[in-house]
Amino acid sequence: APLIVLPLWSGYPNARDGRLRVRFLLGFALATAATYAVLLLEPSVWHAAGEAFHRTVGFQIGRSSPFSLWDWRQYHARGLPDLHLVQRVLQGALVVGALALGWWPKQRSPLRLAAFTAALLIGFESVLTYWIYHYLVWFFPFVAVALLAPAIPAPQAVDEPAAA
Repeated sequence: APLIVLPLWSGYPNARDGRLRVRFLLGFALATAATYAVLLLEPSVWHAAGEAFHRTVGFQIGRSSPFSLWDWRQYHARGLPDLHLVQRVLQGALVVGALALGWWPKQRSPLRLAAFTAALLIGFESVLTYWIYHYLVWFFPFVAVALLAPAIPAPQAVDEPAAA
C-alpha cells in the first residue's frame, strides 16, 4: 500500500522540483534499507529476504477470500460472473492514476496531499481480493484530515511601506 502513494508524496510540495523529488527518494531508500537491515542478523540474508517476501507480499497475492467480489470464481457456480479481469483492469487504472498524481497537480498543499492519499488508498483497498475492516485505518486519517481540516488560503504578500 505505501508504494501506491510514493509518486504522489515524492512530489510534495512541488511536483516539478527534481531536487526535492531526489531527496525524498533517497530518504525513502534509506528508510527502506534501515527497515530491512534486520535481515542482516540472519545467517543467510538471501534466504531470509525470500522468506520475508513469501510470508508477506507473496502470501497476500495468492490469498483467496470467500467474501470478495473479485474471488467469486472459486465457487464454480453457474450464474456467478468471473470478475478477475475487471479487477486487473481496475488495478492497472489505479497504478496509472498513481503515476499521474506523481506529476499533477504541480503544487500540493497538505490538504490536497491528504485527499489524494485517501483516494489512492481507498482505490488500492477496493481492488484487493482479500479485504477486512481492519484496513480502514490505512485511509481513515487521510479522509478525516481532508474532510475536517479547514482549507487554509495561501498567505497574501504584504506590501512593505515605502521608506520615508
